[in-house]
Amino acid sequence: MYFEGVYDDADLLDYGYSRDKKSECKQVNLRLNITDEDGIPLAFKVINGSTADRSTPSVPPCNGRRDVIIQYHQQNIGYLGLLPACNEYEQVLMSIPLSQLKKHPLKYRPKKQKEDEPAIYYGVLSKVIVSGKNAVTVEPQVLILYSTNKAKLDADKRTTLLGRYLESLEKIARQINLRKYKKKAYTQSQIDKAGSKYVSVRHLVDIQFNGTDGQLTLSYNVNAEELELAKERDERYLLATNRPLSEEEMLSHFKRQDKIEKHIHAIKGPIRIRPMFLHNQERLESLVFICMVALLVYSILEMVSKRANIVMTGENILKQFQTPVVVYTIFKDGSIWKQVAPLTVFQSKFIQSLDFPDPVIYLSRIKLE
Repeated sequence: MYFEGVYDDADLLDYGYSRDKKSECKQVNLRLNITDEDGIPLAFKVINGSTADRSTPSVPPCNGRRDVIIQYHQQNIGYLGLLPACNEYEQVLMSIPLSQLKKHPLKYRPKKQKEDEPAIYYGVLSKVIVSGKNAVTVEPQVLILYSTNKAKLDADKRTTLLGRYLESLEKIARQINLRKYKKKAYTQSQIDKAGSKYVSVRHLVDIQFNGTDGQLTLSYNVNAEELELAKERDERYLLATNRPLSEEEMLSHFKRQDKIEKHIHAIKGPIRIRPMFLHNQERLESLVFICMVALLVYSILEMVSKRANIVMTGENILKQFQTPVVVYTIFKDGSIWKQVAPLTVFQSKFIQSLDFPDPVIYLSRIKLE
């Protein structure tokens, strides 16, 4: 959560990686415990805004993750998350040929996919060794996952970038031994510049650059073997856990994080608080507390709605209840008649399904005991 202002006396407010694209503003980060199925926030703590994401095993890069995973095993703290992309895990990731991996479809389906449509995810259980300091090792269970949809996106992206890289090399080849391109050092710098722009695909192209100034030769070709390896590697990743979960359980639990992320996004959406002045850290933390209470109510609203077979986001539910109004009629004698405007069909059905009180009760003052 970012804040505008100096806040010299607020120790928790600091500069850090900004997910709000507000790198010029100070911020605070949150540690948050949320239930798995319904995304109900149970506990939170405001932490320094410069704190890096090193306290979970599922965020790349590798450095700092191994010891966290080992601590989870030693303290018997259950976890489930993606292993970072490290060379030490690559052998396990590629241990099963794609042809074999595709023989193990998983039942998980995104909400928009029909049950009778082909599987999107394929997976096989395996083990991986995670080594930490002092030669301490643990062996979490991993699910080698493959996604056909993401693999297509990877392939399309690679084709585009590879085409652009080859165009850059062709442009250099057409100018070889002309003007600046007579110089070997300059031509090499342009080849290197093209490669640095397309780092993800430059290993797929073999380049032969020879000769002396004014007598240079340049040729290149796509390495078919490297290209096949890249296709084999497309959209594989390792999902790790220290709990005895099946392939289906690992994937379905992991996919629920989307619900949690959407709840967090709600803080910056429908729960977003209008700009206000805060003068010290205590008020800053109080504002965060108000946001978290709002998120709790928002999450519970979604949960009870789902249990009543009303599957809607909290945001859409709130939008449905933006219209209710109360009509105040004031008569000449000073008396007032208050009446709730007729509810919509959805509003009436929603209130009845969740056994909420009739909105009329809000027209009378209620004395709290």
